[in-house]
Amino acid sequence: MTPEPKRDSNPVTNFRPNREDLAFSPSPRPPASSPPSKPSTRNLNEPKAKPIHTTTSRAGGKKWGKDVSRKDIIVVVALIVLVLVAAVVAFTIVAKKESDNNNSVVFASSQDKYDFIRESLKNSTFAAEMALPESVQEVNEVDAFALAAKWIVEDPLVTSEDAVLVRFALATIYYANGGSDWLRSTNWMSSEDVCEWEGVGCSVNIDAKVQELDLSNNNLTGTLSPALTLLQDLKILWLDKNDLTGPIRADIFASLPNLAILYLQENQLTGPIAQDFLATGNLYTLYLQGNQLTGAWPEKFCPICDEEGVCNGPFTNFGIDCQANPCPCCDPSKNCF
Repeated sequence: MTPEPKRDSNPVTNFRPNREDLAFSPSPRPPASSPPSKPSTRNLNEPKAKPIHTTTSRAGGKKWGKDVSRKDIIVVVALIVLVLVAAVVAFTIVAKKESDNNNSVVFASSQDKYDFIRESLKNSTFAAEMALPESVQEVNEVDAFALAAKWIVEDPLVTSEDAVLVRFALATIYYANGGSDWLRSTNWMSSEDVCEWEGVGCSVNIDAKVQELDLSNNNLTGTLSPALTLLQDLKILWLDKNDLTGPIRADIFASLPNLAILYLQENQLTGPIAQDFLATGNLYTLYLQGNQLTGAWPEKFCPICDEEGVCNGPFTNFGIDCQANPCPCCDPSKNCF
């Protein structure tokens, strides 16, 4: 006796029709009906039926301009934008490389590089102070500018004109302000890019301009060097808490068109507070307390306040020794030290 197949407990899936139940007889085919007659008139209020476009391209895709969805259009536009952005980035990189090549200088000798530095310094406001001997062989062991120039010409890795001058400026500051005794000088006077020198901050763009120099509390000695004026992109300068001496040299900082923040407090600087600080129009933070300055805080430096107490002026943040340097507009809790 053939065993009965196991059945599922589910009454629906357990259903198995008998072969006899599958037998069927064809139903009679209905007679063909005649096509409906065309209406003689159409209701004018009834909208016309819009034909459905089913045309496809040879590749089997949708017909452009009719069956393309909004999502497809957005995807195509996004791809076009990405291609354009990639093209712009590539063009920028190529242009930068070409610019670097154009600015590169192939020096036939150390003297040629030295002469380039000498000619560049002649255009400076402080040319007399930064004058160099005619020959690199005449460099002595005293002058910071000559020592920096000698170090630069012996560096074979520097070829860009801008890089030569910025490197020369920082090297001069190192020699002029006792760099060998600094507390922090990692990578200074090395073959590393100046943006890797400790305390040197550069912009993040392709050009990598030196925009910040932080040498605060670093045992700097000597006077303020006019070599700072070669750092034309400098925005923030920290020289506080050192042993810098001599006059405050506001004319140096007035020659830095982008300088906005300057910290000179707690040094041994002397002389009056010159109004040259206002020359650039960009400097708005200036701290001078803890020095040996003479004279009053210039009234032109005072902010102008309206009736509602909103103040605007050349300096929004500043500090001074109010007892030694009378200040007509200082807030004792904010500006006096």
